[in-house]
Amino acid sequence: MPVYIHTLEELGSLVTGHRSREVEELVAIDAAAEHAKVRALAEEMGISDVQLRQAPSAPAGLHHQAVESNAALVVIGSSSRSGLGRLLPGGTGERLLSGSPVPVAVAPAGYADSQTGCALVGVGFDDSPESQQAVRWAADLAQGSGAALQLIAVHAPLAIGGGVVVGALGTESVNEVLGKELQSQSEKLAKALPSGLSVDSELFRGDPSTVLVERSQGLDLLVLGSRRYGPLKSVLLGSVSSYVIRNAQCPVLVVPRDSTAN
Repeated sequence: MPVYIHTLEELGSLVTGHRSREVEELVAIDAAAEHAKVRALAEEMGISDVQLRQAPSAPAGLHHQAVESNAALVVIGSSSRSGLGRLLPGGTGERLLSGSPVPVAVAPAGYADSQTGCALVGVGFDDSPESQQAVRWAADLAQGSGAALQLIAVHAPLAIGGGVVVGALGTESVNEVLGKELQSQSEKLAKALPSGLSVDSELFRGDPSTVLVERSQGLDLLVLGSRRYGPLKSVLLGSVSSYVIRNAQCPVLVVPRDSTAN
């Protein structure tokens, strides 16, 4: 459901004092005019209903709208300052991506003119409860849209991971053992997903931010989990997701932490 949020954020002290009613009337007129423009644009896309909501700020309005309408997802566009094919959420997106009660998707500049559908959904995986939840969310989305799913497991080698581990299969470095364990967990989770879903799991080694951005070039959507520490049922970006959102070549969706993710 499209929502036009009309805010008083930039009016500051104008909404107070003896001229407050006059200012409020002007705001109402402006809101109605802008709402009409948004409705006209929506009608060109075959959308008949666009809600108007006034709020102190756009993030606050979107947050409350998501809660009241029990929304499954909030979608925002990139800032007008972002280059073509680049993600730059802007002030509204930055604040919404820190506390949204539902998943938030950000599309790159120019995406609406170039997108051709959703055939491949990628999801970052590091075996944390948050990434496991992101995989399940991405699987539901891929299954509902008929897309294939790619689990992108990224092992960041430890600086002290060159030590030797002696096991049944011979001698391996700590990094080799950790990488194989992550790959095993990724493949195990992939096998547990619905049988009718096309799933591919692949292990990559390197900096997670760099790997995910590189993989985004071949994806129609990239799904990430929230940072491990933060409010439950809220989106919270970490260093990896923050970097990926600013550099990815496809839309990025961040899933909030669930109360069951411990």
